[in-house]
Amino acid sequence: MTREIRLSELRECRDKDWLGRYSSHDDYNEVISEDTDVFLPDGTLVLVFRKKAIKTLVNISDERRKYWKWASLDSGSVNRGDAAGTDLTDGCETRFTRGQVTFLSKAKKGDFNNLTETEAKELLDSDTKWNVWHYSPKWVKLDGLIDLSIVQPLEERFKDKTLTAKEKEKVRDELIVERGKWFWKWVTERFLVAEDRVSEAKEAWRKYSGSQSWNSCASNVVGAIDRQAIVPWARLTATTQRNWEGFTGEAPFFREVDTLFQEHMPENHKFLYERFKEVKDPRFNLFDTAFTTVTINNNFRTAYHRDKLNCKGGIAVLSALTQGTYDGFGLIFPQMRLAFDIREGDFLCGDNQGYIHGQMPMENASSDAESIWFVFYSKERLRFVDDLDCELCRRDFKSYAAKNHTERGNGKPTWGGVWANMWTSPEWEAYKAEHCPTATNLNWTCT
Repeated sequence: MTREIRLSELRECRDKDWLGRYSSHDDYNEVISEDTDVFLPDGTLVLVFRKKAIKTLVNISDERRKYWKWASLDSGSVNRGDAAGTDLTDGCETRFTRGQVTFLSKAKKGDFNNLTETEAKELLDSDTKWNVWHYSPKWVKLDGLIDLSIVQPLEERFKDKTLTAKEKEKVRDELIVERGKWFWKWVTERFLVAEDRVSEAKEAWRKYSGSQSWNSCASNVVGAIDRQAIVPWARLTATTQRNWEGFTGEAPFFREVDTLFQEHMPENHKFLYERFKEVKDPRFNLFDTAFTTVTINNNFRTAYHRDKLNCKGGIAVLSALTQGTYDGFGLIFPQMRLAFDIREGDFLCGDNQGYIHGQMPMENASSDAESIWFVFYSKERLRFVDDLDCELCRRDFKSYAAKNHTERGNGKPTWGGVWANMWTSPEWEAYKAEHCPTATNLNWTCT
């Protein structure tokens, strides 16, 4: 018998108070571990939970389990946003602080043309938490902003694989301090004495800022992915391509998930399937299902987040492969005050875009405890891209531009060929006309 939970109200959870933070036991009233349908106060079915419903995941072969373990760990991520937690702790040896980013942002606008050294120090000391932006150690070294006699020995020791975890942490902390002195050196020796502080700040940001990233985590993606700022072409993920046989061998699993979705939420399934059946390339969905993509997490506890880039109005399906023993690690929907104990072969279907969700910690875990989570969803922007061959034309143009249009670059030797408005540029129009004249949607840019 399926239990029904009809919510009388939803807890108010403002994004700014919840997104990026980790759960506590006070965030839910009960943990669901039986077949359950959850209805909103207006009667709308919002979540469907079925134990051991995905038969292709129950008692799977060692070969398939090995594939999914590999796929979940093949390529870690530093781009999981709120899900990776906003209290940044990873990669701090090359991060800006939030105070430093604020300083540069205001300096570029001309707000600090009359700033004194004392005021600069107070501002930087007011927010020393890590920012998602990294700085480039290479460039601060080349500009003489780091004491190499101190930093280089620390960097060599930091690479020493014989260090214990405690020893490595101690070296890292020293490296953070010594490298981090570069910014104050730049402020006092470059910025405050510059004739044009705005230009100096803009040049510093152009030269020293690296990529934006969050905490690293064991989270990966298979299937299709859309255009992004740094990788501006739609594609099959690298993990998908590296083991195409393993990926295609999971087609029965993907289709069973789709069938269960259709069975339990037929209107939602129809909406998504109709929306994505017309994608330009059949490889941009999962074997004629309503989904385009699967995120796979390995023992990765997600902080509270919304899946913002999924199809608008879309639904996601979650399941897991598990081994060993552990407590907790369920999925919490704090607005509903409910948590779900998702174990091997379980099926949870619902709106993870409209409702905040995150995981409990994994507790009392055995030495072999592992929880590989699957999240099936549809990438909205794949509806607007060209077929795979045409999309790869964009990839090729990026490489071509890096070699042949350096005047468009940022001056760094590592410039990869991407610049603002490149997809409406005459350079791209000429390249497209020669290499992919039949493409219809290659100028559209994801923002």
